[in-house]
Amino acid sequence: MSFKRPDRQTAEHFVRPRSGRFAIPRRWIRIGTVAVVMVVAAPVVLIVGQRVGWPPARLSAAVTPAIQTDYSSGVEMAADPNGGYWVANTAGTVVPHGGAPTIGSLTVQSLQKPIVGMAATPDGGGYWLVASDGGVFSFGNANFYGSTGSIRLNKPIVGMAATPDGGGYWLVASDGGVFSFGDARFYGSTGSIRLNQPIVGMAATLDGRGYRLVASDGGVFSFGDAGFYGSTGSIRLNKPILGLAGSPDGSGYWLVASDGGVFSFGDASFYGSDGASGKSIVGMVVLPSTPGYALVDSGGASTVFEPAAAGSLAPPPLAGPTAEPGWTLAETADVASPSDWHWGDYSGQNSSDPENNFLSSNLSVSNGILDIHTQGQEGGGLCLCWGQPVSLYGRWQVQARFAGSSDHGFAILLWPNSEIWPQDGEIDISEISAPGKGETSSVVYGEPDNVQSIWITNPDVDVNEWHTYTVDWEPGEILIYIDGTLSQTVTAHVPDLPMHLALQAQPDVPVASSASGDLYVSSVQVFYPS
Repeated sequence: MSFKRPDRQTAEHFVRPRSGRFAIPRRWIRIGTVAVVMVVAAPVVLIVGQRVGWPPARLSAAVTPAIQTDYSSGVEMAADPNGGYWVANTAGTVVPHGGAPTIGSLTVQSLQKPIVGMAATPDGGGYWLVASDGGVFSFGNANFYGSTGSIRLNKPIVGMAATPDGGGYWLVASDGGVFSFGDARFYGSTGSIRLNQPIVGMAATLDGRGYRLVASDGGVFSFGDAGFYGSTGSIRLNKPILGLAGSPDGSGYWLVASDGGVFSFGDASFYGSDGASGKSIVGMVVLPSTPGYALVDSGGASTVFEPAAAGSLAPPPLAGPTAEPGWTLAETADVASPSDWHWGDYSGQNSSDPENNFLSSNLSVSNGILDIHTQGQEGGGLCLCWGQPVSLYGRWQVQARFAGSSDHGFAILLWPNSEIWPQDGEIDISEISAPGKGETSSVVYGEPDNVQSIWITNPDVDVNEWHTYTVDWEPGEILIYIDGTLSQTVTAHVPDLPMHLALQAQPDVPVASSASGDLYVSSVQVFYPS
């Protein structure tokens, strides 16, 4: 596998970038007690919600519903702000899960149109069901504010979203037409726009002064104070998007596909997906009391994805080689602030593999841990290449762990400042071709003739755990350490031109859009010879 960063203008490499050029999303800040509800539909309907204080532990296992119902024709779901969630079928039979209370179901024997959406009140004391003709049915303390049941619609209703105070709601049609009731204000729609794919969901902002619509191809349309942070509209998906859910502080969102693929934008961190499980996913519940989310399948069972499973557990103390005279600590690079002007992010086409792209949105920070995410054919990366002294020889020490599918590759490496590869060399401190194999390799390229001096595999290193990877690069010699233990000594074809540190994650082969991986980094230190 050849790792190469995207093309950049060489003249820009060692000058300070324009302000904000490499800014990436910050980790979310926990919000107060505002409920956020996400609704999607057609043909399988998804409603996603969250509220601070909702106990994620209740979603750790499927709960046997008190009522057995037929989900074969499609399902909708809504989160109970006080714990658990409800799942309903198209006939309007509602089943509570995970401790959610039993409030009620439709008793109408034959609906004119199927139920396609559901939204809960802020306190969890009620919910609304909506049919494809816009008929609205209220339960518990959910008040009725109006419907489109008597209006001839251009396209069917596919979902709904409630206002933060529960005093109103929006209905959305498959053409993006938006209908406002109660204290829900109208901020715009796509009803007059020719869409590539139909709208399938809607989510309101925290203050109710805006909303986002999402199409089945992952196209996102923002209105009011809803920010746009990205979409999958240009990505070829394995399965259609079902809906979106906002991050707790509203500065990001997740898109969810019917196969369980999860796509993160803004400050919404990626914690995992069900993309390879074969399940039919119908909803996502955001975990507000601890970062993470749960995916709910068509049977009502849930799977939780949290930082504990995604690498933001506290790493152990650094375990580099013993300090010795002759080395001076030049910099401890702040991985929690990769927007620091010393870092440059990867953005654009991978010059060594035009089918792959690098996205700056694949960089995020959680609990002080940098996450470089790769999903499908989209990768991510950073280089410590701005405002640095000329780095001809030195020591680079990185604490990291890897996770992901066998179809993605990761590397901690030194790359030539000249961007001339392979002639000017490359030093791969740790190259992971498949985290599932649990092994790391070290590779050195150098002149003459780009000789690959070594490819040493360390099968006893579990790369899914935290390790400290270190390289000492000196004239005529390279020493590679793992957790302070010397792994390899290289004395032939040692590069002798300036280099910089790069961290990257990318697809190794053509992969499914739902396949993903992550490179987690907790510390970077750079030393130069005294």
